[in-house]
Amino acid sequence: MRKTTTVLGISIDFLTLDGLLEAFERFVDEGIPRQVAYINVDCVNQYYRNSGYKEIIDGADLVYADGMGVVWASKLFGEGLPERLTAADFFDSVCELCERKELSLFFLGSEPGVAELAAKKLKERFPKLKIAGAESGFFGPDEEESLAERIESASPDLLIVGMSVPRQEFWIRRHVQQLNVPVCWGVGALLEYVSGATRRAPKWMCSCGLEWSYRLILEPARLWRRYLVGNVKFALRVFLLVITDIVAFSLSWMGAYFIRAGLTGLFNVPINPVRGYVIALPLMVFLWIMTCLFFGLYRKPTETTRFGEFVSIFKVSILASLIVMATSFIFKGFDFGRAVVLISVFLNFIALTTSRLVARRIGEK
Repeated sequence: MRKTTTVLGISIDFLTLDGLLEAFERFVDEGIPRQVAYINVDCVNQYYRNSGYKEIIDGADLVYADGMGVVWASKLFGEGLPERLTAADFFDSVCELCERKELSLFFLGSEPGVAELAAKKLKERFPKLKIAGAESGFFGPDEEESLAERIESASPDLLIVGMSVPRQEFWIRRHVQQLNVPVCWGVGALLEYVSGATRRAPKWMCSCGLEWSYRLILEPARLWRRYLVGNVKFALRVFLLVITDIVAFSLSWMGAYFIRAGLTGLFNVPINPVRGYVIALPLMVFLWIMTCLFFGLYRKPTETTRFGEFVSIFKVSILASLIVMATSFIFKGFDFGRAVVLISVFLNFIALTTSRLVARRIGEK
């Protein structure tokens, strides 16, 4: 049974390398055409700006995490993915599986000669590996149909498609049924790495999630927007609700103080100086965010029902008010008025409900 976790609204298979290889083997045994895709930071950004690509990823038969940013994001707000799976790191294991099971591979992608060179180098290292064919990824629209017919005729067990995202995903989707290949797998720059046409980052950079910076150094003109702008966009997407809650709580906390100050005549009791509330604000924000995190309010909004989410927001608000009161009792310097606490909790309840309704509406589109 397929097990997935959600990162920024994208369902990603919860897999280790062994699980991925088992899935490949199962797909081949079943003989049904399947599309396999990966998700990294750039893919997440493209998912949200390209509706066609979004539809393909949502409908793919297997989607794995190829990027530490995605793995880290999964660990922050949900059930963390077990590991990063980058084809260049584990392709030897795929070749060993193919040797053992006598499965054939077809390579499609990169500039002329790269796929053929990758196939040749793999054949030298894995003599029993069956190579059904290798072709360049540079072809015109008039060549596409004949290319698909050659792949279909070669009848490989795995089709390795090394183009850019989302071109490779669109190409696979258009032809997956015609090709009748059990595993149609988009692999990005894998063929360039295997052939030696492109150098990979040192292992320590890959393991630390810094491979993108190495690629940026090699090709700054081509990749600066993808990594410098794209990484910032991804971070904003990951922390958008957290940032929203920080701003909302700060405004609610200080707004509650000034509302209470304006009602001093009604209460006939002077309000404490604003200085104590300002000093306490960072601690209050931290406690509020931790409470929201505990109740799962940073997971995909559509994973729960509207009523279930409303109940969670209500629990957060009640628990947060108790925490604020307890903090005021423990730290005598924070002598918060009960009216300020109750008004701030009410304002935050409205802010939380509104922000989650908006997030749910966006997630359902």
